[in-house]
Amino acid sequence: MYAGRMSGVSRNELESGLLNDDGAQWQVYADWLLEHGAPWAGTIAEACAGKPNNRVQAKAEEKLLGDLDNSSIAWRYGVIDRLTLAPENCEFETGEAPMADALRRILAHPAGRLVREISLGLPPRYPGDIDWNFDEIIEILTAGTWPRLQSIDMSSDADHMDQPSWRRIGDMRLLWKATPNLRSLIVQGSVGSDEDGPPLSLGAIAAPNLQKLVVQSSGLDKSVVHDIARSKLPKLEYLELWFGQEDYGNTCSLEDLAKLLVGSNLPKLKFLGLMNSEWEAELISLIANSELLPHLITLDLSMGIISREGVDRLIELRECFAHLGTLNIDDNFILDEDMQRLRESLPMVNGGEQGDIEEEGWRYVSCGE
Repeated sequence: MYAGRMSGVSRNELESGLLNDDGAQWQVYADWLLEHGAPWAGTIAEACAGKPNNRVQAKAEEKLLGDLDNSSIAWRYGVIDRLTLAPENCEFETGEAPMADALRRILAHPAGRLVREISLGLPPRYPGDIDWNFDEIIEILTAGTWPRLQSIDMSSDADHMDQPSWRRIGDMRLLWKATPNLRSLIVQGSVGSDEDGPPLSLGAIAAPNLQKLVVQSSGLDKSVVHDIARSKLPKLEYLELWFGQEDYGNTCSLEDLAKLLVGSNLPKLKFLGLMNSEWEAELISLIANSELLPHLITLDLSMGIISREGVDRLIELRECFAHLGTLNIDDNFILDEDMQRLRESLPMVNGGEQGDIEEEGWRYVSCGE
């Protein structure tokens, strides 16, 4: 039926047409695989015909996941559509890496080549090893090319390690080549427990389809801000950065941030989160005078240390923020009377819940150690 249409068409060309979940295109792909005797072709063809072989898929899933707990596979058109690896309760003493081994098996399987969403928990380490990192996971992800991968989430909380500053993401510079159609990236991590470990590095971000980028950190390295500021991100609509504390690895300054707030490389940005920050009035002034602010719909300054000084500055510069649909200042240190003043000046403010300033006057970001 499709032989004429498939003549001279490469597998890569066909796979590039599978991003929008078009059933007819999947059928063409299944026919091409059958014609070329590709592994797993029959299972894909059955699913595309509306008769997924659940027994075969379940058997493969059991073999691919192994003994990992809290992990799952969701199937569509006979391939792995969504993958979740979050082995919270693994206990082993041999230095093995069951989560990494499972990811390697899955991506090497014919059903794993076209995975669309991946959620990865922090890999547990054997007793005595406190260098909690994603090094091996990133090495596996960047070893191939995943043409349909659109979402990666590496932010899941970990029962076996509850200190965010001990999480390390590492070097992700090769990710962009491996995921040409990536639309969403969410990571959580800082410099990690090893002082000599590499900080998060994004490099020159080559992601023409990236729409959402979230970096949750208790100590953000300034290279992340620099990398974003120098990269062309034509479709990025949502950017969320958690800065954290200097004691836990934050090396960003307002001068670094100013380069990002020029915004000429972010023409579609509508949501900007500058969160978990120890800056207050100075940050507000910098944003108010930035070229990026007029294009935003939502500004998120939550999880920080904003109090009366910050409120006064927001009121003083209220005309700069008046166009926003939402100004989120949840989880700061604003007194009730100051919140009332702020809402009278900027009705779009989302105040949420505020922390209490300690007797010594100390205030802390929400995500620290």
